[in-house]
Amino acid sequence: MRVARDWCGSGGNGTVVTEASRRGPLACRTNAYKSLRPGQHSYTSAWHDTDAFGVSGGCRMAVQWNLDGQESGPIKYYAPPRGTNYWVKVSNIYDIDIESYTC
Repeated sequence: MRVARDWCGSGGNGTVVTEASRRGPLACRTNAYKSLRPGQHSYTSAWHDTDAFGVSGGCRMAVQWNLDGQESGPIKYYAPPRGTNYWVKVSNIYDIDIESYTC
């Protein structure tokens, strides 16, 4: 799955938008995406300040939301319907762990 360095839009932590509802690209800069796999932590595997992550339609992703550098946050699940991709906002004081990603 992809994580983005920038969030070009409004909304607080955990805001979910569909790719179709975006006006323009999600990332404000070129090459502002990285790929993560289950078991990876955005704080160490992408950026200390990861701002968004994507979930493809028809897939299910479990994400642990942590305060920066910690490992004790709640796990939330995202499962967009087939044909609809989600982008989820990550606020500056949070990072994410990808617990699982299945399609």
